[in-house]
Amino acid sequence: MSDIIKNFDDKLRLEKSWNEIFKTNNPFSYPFQNSIESISVFYPTNGYYLSEDQFQAISLTAKEFNEEAFAISIIEYEGDCFKKDDHWICNNIHYEDYIDMPINLENTIYSLNANWGLIISHEDHAIIGGSKAFIEKLKNNYPGTSEDITILKSEWIDNKNNEWLDEILPKVDK
Repeated sequence: MSDIIKNFDDKLRLEKSWNEIFKTNNPFSYPFQNSIESISVFYPTNGYYLSEDQFQAISLTAKEFNEEAFAISIIEYEGDCFKKDDHWICNNIHYEDYIDMPINLENTIYSLNANWGLIISHEDHAIIGGSKAFIEKLKNNYPGTSEDITILKSEWIDNKNNEWLDEILPKVDK
């Protein structure tokens, strides 16, 4: 059964998990804490949402690591985004439920146990971080990784704001 919970009592749990994964809400930098071992990218995303293949790969990989539920937080705010109410706990949700959610700003999808997370930018890219095993399993579940990286490089090569790629791409596990 699919379940999306918006109003819940334990927002501190989400904030704690989020802070264990991410050090910044900036998707144009390396956003992860030092505990994150490995990263990958999705490109392009479907605006502020993952594509169906990307979403299915994240969902399947999380389940393979015994995580049926995950959190989604809108993070494109000045100050502490956890003072806002744009956070959801999602349990075993389908893609159709996901794209019906009111996500209209940069956001993160992440493990309630702080094992993995991804950040989605307004420029249609997502940076995913987790253990080496998680990223390897994700790449098996999403065979488009190499193509996504190639497209990202080619579409951003002439962009004057592409310096964030110099920080991210050398760290991507290929």
